[in-house]
Amino acid sequence: MTGVDAALRDAVLDQIEADRELLAETCLELGNTFAPCGHEQPVARSVDPAAEVECYTAKAGRVGTGMAPLSDAVEHAYGEVVGGATPPPQVAHTSMWRDTNIFNAVGIPSLTFGPPRGSAAVQGTGHFELDDLVAGAKVYAAVAMDLCA
Repeated sequence: MTGVDAALRDAVLDQIEADRELLAETCLELGNTFAPCGHEQPVARSVDPAAEVECYTAKAGRVGTGMAPLSDAVEHAYGEVVGGATPPPQVAHTSMWRDTNIFNAVGIPSLTFGPPRGSAAVQGTGHFELDDLVAGAKVYAAVAMDLCA
């Protein structure tokens, strides 16, 4: 796999690790402003089950082609940063329509990858663990440096 100088790569990953303190302080500040993780949103209980549902838009999914360099770079970076193979996607947060479809439709390889959403049962109530967020940033940086160098 091609990439940038190993010292530069290590320096970038070290800087992400060093920023952990700032991330932790920011999370604490946000924790004082927003509801705690797992907070149930009252709107979810106020939905009338007798409501009529109509489809107002539909978007076709796309299968990515030429994905090997990108997916290999993600697998390699994840293995270096976290260890092991990337886990399967969380089914509750996966749908056919993703922003990647726009790029895949015109032949630009793209995929969905990111840190786990925590233990939220409902979208919008999840959270990132700080360690997962830092590891995700390191994986993104390593992929960019490997593919763009």
